[in-house]
Amino acid sequence: MVAVAASGAVPAEVVPAAAPAKGGSIFPGLYGIRALAAVGILLEHTMSLTLAPDTPLSNPLRAPLVIFVVLSGFLNYRPWVVAHLRNTDPPETRTYVFRRMLRVFPLYWAVLAAYLVVRGFGEIHNAVDLAKVVFLLQTFDKRLVFSGVGPAWTLSVEFTFYLMLPLFSRLVRWVARWLGARDAYGRLMGELAVVAAFWLIGPAVRLGFGVGERYITDVPSCADMLATGMLMAIASAWVSEGNRLPRFLERWWSWTWSTAIAVAAVMVIFIGIPSPLPPLEEAPAYWSAFRIASALFLGATLIGISLFGPERHPVRRFLSAKPLQALAVLSFGLYLWHVLVIDELVDHIGGYSASMLLPLTFCTLMFAGTLAALTYYAVQLPVEALRRRIRFPQRAEVVRPDQKPRPSPFSIPAGATDLLPLAGYRAWAASFVVVAHVILAARVEHTIPLMTPFHSLAFVVPVFFALAGFVAYRPFVTANLTGAEPPSAKRYIWKRIVRIYFFYVIVLTVYLLVVPIFRPDTFRGYLQLYTLTQVYSPELLQKGLPAAWFEAALFPMYVLMPAFAALARTIANRTGASTIRQRVQSEVFVAVAIIVISVVVRTALVAGQVKGSTSWPVAYADYVALGMLCALANVWARGGGALPRLIEWWRRHPSTSYALLVAICVFFEWVNPPVDGPLTLNMQIFRFSAYFVLVALILVPATLSGPLSWLNRFMATFPMVVLGLASYSTYLWHQLVLIAIAYRFGATIDIAYFWPIIVAGVILSHIVGLISFVLIEGPLEQVKELSLRGSRPGAARGATPSPGARPRSKGVPVPASRPSTA
Repeated sequence: MVAVAASGAVPAEVVPAAAPAKGGSIFPGLYGIRALAAVGILLEHTMSLTLAPDTPLSNPLRAPLVIFVVLSGFLNYRPWVVAHLRNTDPPETRTYVFRRMLRVFPLYWAVLAAYLVVRGFGEIHNAVDLAKVVFLLQTFDKRLVFSGVGPAWTLSVEFTFYLMLPLFSRLVRWVARWLGARDAYGRLMGELAVVAAFWLIGPAVRLGFGVGERYITDVPSCADMLATGMLMAIASAWVSEGNRLPRFLERWWSWTWSTAIAVAAVMVIFIGIPSPLPPLEEAPAYWSAFRIASALFLGATLIGISLFGPERHPVRRFLSAKPLQALAVLSFGLYLWHVLVIDELVDHIGGYSASMLLPLTFCTLMFAGTLAALTYYAVQLPVEALRRRIRFPQRAEVVRPDQKPRPSPFSIPAGATDLLPLAGYRAWAASFVVVAHVILAARVEHTIPLMTPFHSLAFVVPVFFALAGFVAYRPFVTANLTGAEPPSAKRYIWKRIVRIYFFYVIVLTVYLLVVPIFRPDTFRGYLQLYTLTQVYSPELLQKGLPAAWFEAALFPMYVLMPAFAALARTIANRTGASTIRQRVQSEVFVAVAIIVISVVVRTALVAGQVKGSTSWPVAYADYVALGMLCALANVWARGGGALPRLIEWWRRHPSTSYALLVAICVFFEWVNPPVDGPLTLNMQIFRFSAYFVLVALILVPATLSGPLSWLNRFMATFPMVVLGLASYSTYLWHQLVLIAIAYRFGATIDIAYFWPIIVAGVILSHIVGLISFVLIEGPLEQVKELSLRGSRPGAARGATPSPGARPRSKGVPVPASRPSTA
């Protein structure tokens, strides 16, 4: 069981969300939900004991258990989020911890004593084992998870969450400041960002590490359940401050049939799960994912109706019924006592049968309810009176003035708003790289259609090269077309070194320390790995940090960017002062020359069977040049210049480009069978040619269509931008994450775990990437601002645009001349 009825009654300090006043009134619906959840857990246990194993109802439903956890996340997190949104001091930590201890331990110790006397010590063999059980540490020793009070292992999970909340709240405030929070809305965004990231840990851990329903015994494996309650607490606190929720949520929670739909979803998924559940080591984790997701849907619906639904909503009125309110007061005791009662009744009955379901359930409810009532008056009420009197000294609540936010690693440089979608595209490309590597490891191309890692899926790597070419060359082409001083080559290269090399060295060192098989055999191998020259030795491509061949191939192209720009200026000025038309033509000439040279040299190297040559910089220079052409078109269009008709039509019809992209990918997979051996020359030429078309189909709308593209609007959303900014960290760390997941499954990825590993790999890689970006890569970014001798600002060179431009090109491509369209 994952849920906890630890809060036997709603804490008095909890303020209901929808109350107009900020006082202490309480929503009775939350009592009703807790009462139904307690009875549902009891019913699950009696059904699992009395019904035949092949009966669907013999499988635990898990919905009541999950709802208990969601309630706990809501009730305990709400005071912290209220204080944050109001910009006041958080609850006093010592008072909070002592009150939680008095809420949980006295009744638990009383019931534990009864269990040990009546049922014996079981797996508790010594004083250390007993201490673990007494102080709710049994979940940290899998042998003792169900020792003592069977259901109390969930108290261990919940109490860990209680102790985590003060630190979690500090983390949320810190992240909100880093994200630039200046008002309540900014703090809300910080709350949503951190809690959403915490939510992802749950499914990622369960899917990635094969945690079935009966393995969920720690905070990470049920993080999404707790986070769902925390999200409800954020919504409640936001409404209590006089704000409104999104309209679709208001409609859902006010709709009469919403609960019926949620219950139907739970039952459909529940009945669809095969019965009986397989042994623990064979239980697919994705079954648990579907069941828990449906339970979360039901729990969020019930809590939402109780908090935000109309007063006359039938479900809200039912949850507020007095019998449920009375039963909710005893729910904590009922939860702790009922397993002991069931065990004793079954011992006296002497067997299990379906005919005993109703009698066993009724007797368990009566006896456990009686014990819960006795302990409520004998233990809980006296302790509750003491608990309310405990309060450590706290400073008076003072509303803090909004402070200047700290520099954030997620901040977007001024004037770079037209680059926002590109951050989302980097996040998308990083996710597909993770997917491609899982496909490559699982070898599913023969069993799952359209899943060949060397065909259409691999075009995301050239997308990375093209995006890098666009972003890196854009400042140079802007300077060339406007006649401004180009960026300092020394400062540009220094920024590239800080952006790429320093962080790469840190990650490479971790890989070499953690994974012995990635260590090279010679000192020269280490030297090449640390100097990003491993692509010139085929035996090193799978050593060190295998995915870093991409950076080794791209870094020389970065270094050559100032040379490309200087070459374009030289060609334009070969006969004196250049016109705008000459500058554009010179830029096009340089980019096209790079494409031609790359294609010719790559074809020659492949035809000559030069090992590892498809990882050399020249093999991907044509994609970088494609990005340079898009940078030229972007700057030209922003300055008012007219694009060629085909490009203009392409820019205004991005959906056609996406349709062609999908069609070519399907055709690519259809005409090419899965690759079992070395790629032939024809296959290599076809691959790289198709990649060039696919990259153009995604890059042109990304850089030129701007808000005309629905995909650009999605890629420019806050979550995608944040993931994109951390995409380099995600890319470097993802193989280590996949190795950890594969190790959980015996160093192989079986087809049965293919989809769970993909989902978990993508989620965990992004989580690790975000953490690494905040803690390592973000601080390293500050090194870029160190001054270098010889760097100079981009001042105008005095070369004014010539009036000899073509008539159709009326504008001078100056970035600030009009709002960005890309």
